[in-house]
Amino acid sequence: SGITAFAAGVFYSLFLKNDGTVWACGYNYYGQLGNGTGNDVSAHSTPTQVGTINGITAIACRGYHSLVLKNDGTVWAWGDNASGELGDGTTTDKYTPVQTITLSGITAIAGGISYAASSHSLFLKNNGSVYTCGNNMYGQLGDGTVINKSTPVQIASLNGIIAIAGGTFHSLFLKNDGTAWACGGNSQGELGDSTTVSKTSPVKVKSLCYVAGIEENFIEKNIFIYPNPFSTQTVLQTDNFFHNATLTAYNLYGQEVKQIKNISGQTVTLFRDNLPSGLYFLRLTEDNKTFSADKLVITDY
Repeated sequence: SGITAFAAGVFYSLFLKNDGTVWACGYNYYGQLGNGTGNDVSAHSTPTQVGTINGITAIACRGYHSLVLKNDGTVWAWGDNASGELGDGTTTDKYTPVQTITLSGITAIAGGISYAASSHSLFLKNNGSVYTCGNNMYGQLGDGTVINKSTPVQIASLNGIIAIAGGTFHSLFLKNDGTAWACGGNSQGELGDSTTVSKTSPVKVKSLCYVAGIEENFIEKNIFIYPNPFSTQTVLQTDNFFHNATLTAYNLYGQEVKQIKNISGQTVTLFRDNLPSGLYFLRLTEDNKTFSADKLVITDY
């Protein structure tokens, strides 16, 4: 009980409780359950607590390695380490959590998978920079090489990142301007750059834009949003004078998350309130006419 998050690796599972502890069950050959044992092919069908780590705020796992983020911004990891994906400066599997070295101020973690027993890890810092380690066969670490790294390296060409994800031989990044970037294996076109050539440094995903919909009653007006991105509040200003307009915000799934009604004048202040960081879309309407459809980015810094 009290579970706030969960993550799935290959044949094993992680669970985060509301007291900041982590629990695990399933396959444990590489020590990915964090219980101090490895080389274990038996099934562990009842979750057990991972070591003595606490204060955990986020968990991630792919392949056979586990990552957790503590409330002090440090990262801890255990399990398979054949390519250095634990980021502890070695390539030795770890059966209990070890700290990923050189990292602090981390706000998000993600794991990617290369081979079943050779993966990579991604880390997002509070300044919008990204660090990676582990398998780099196709350039999925984004550092311009195809050399594995057992210590996290920064992707120098990236900044303003607000979200990360790891795939099979590839990595994805979302910038605070709403653009997506990718690197690594691309044999199936998974990087979205209109090629099937692997990339060792991030490239921009092509042809992604927000389409508000096709409407006969769309009237284009100059809408200015400043600041954008923002962390607390932003202001929308238009060259049109409104009497009873409505401003609606949608998340990436098209779900309405905020609405301001009865807008009059030429400016409106939008407060973040409890909205999480990320990309949103705004729609300004009046008298069944849509005057604007714009992107909005919320950040935590």
